[in-house]
Amino acid sequence: MQLDTSALGEGKIETFRIAPDGIRVAIIITRPSGQHVLGVARIDRGEGVAVRAWRELSVATSQATPTSVIDVGWRTPDSLLALVGEGRTTGVFAIAQDGSSVAAIGPTAVVDAEQLAVAPGVPPMVRTAGGDVWRYNSDFRWSLHLSGASSVLYPG
Repeated sequence: MQLDTSALGEGKIETFRIAPDGIRVAIIITRPSGQHVLGVARIDRGEGVAVRAWRELSVATSQATPTSVIDVGWRTPDSLLALVGEGRTTGVFAIAQDGSSVAAIGPTAVVDAEQLAVAPGVPPMVRTAGGDVWRYNSDFRWSLHLSGASSVLYPG
């Protein structure tokens, strides 16, 4: 079976996460310009499987700093968390699925975050390039959970 992704436009799909309801999908795409963008689409299982109604979400909190989306996950059935690089720093942003709100939630002391683990009802975690895993306690309060990890995830 082939997946129709023509609604996404040009670019390479880097990662995707299917929403808890199985109807929507969050996708990170690298555009031909090199920019990593985040969007949400509907999964259509009519004749074959297709991604429809693509809507790119802005993760920029200011116009001055270019952003690049690194990883994404569904925090609740209607909200996402995205690991976003802003220049030399990375941080986690809470994003409404309709793009109506974007808010940074930290962590501020973490350098080189490269992976995000998110699932409804459990604390999000980020993994750094050095293998440290940080666990979310509350906005801008993250604690070191473990070291030496090669990946971090919640079973789906």
